[in-house]
Amino acid sequence: MKVFKWRSSLAFWLPKKLIEKVVLGKGNYVHVASADEQTPGISDSDFLRRLRALQRPRPGSFVWNRDDASAR
Repeated sequence: MKVFKWRSSLAFWLPKKLIEKVVLGKGNYVHVASADEQTPGISDSDFLRRLRALQRPRPGSFVWNRDDASAR
């Protein structure tokens, strides 16, 4: 893949077959890792689907407080 300059970032085009295979769309986040020194690899979205399947609904009274979580 060829890397392009896009605004103040770098970007590359993904082949349509790859996008369809891993079910990517606008606004999705992907994890990019290096398969070796020259070839980037993109993780399969299957892992994210399995991880989301493990999520459980939070109780109605649940409130996330970053300060409380960091107060250890």
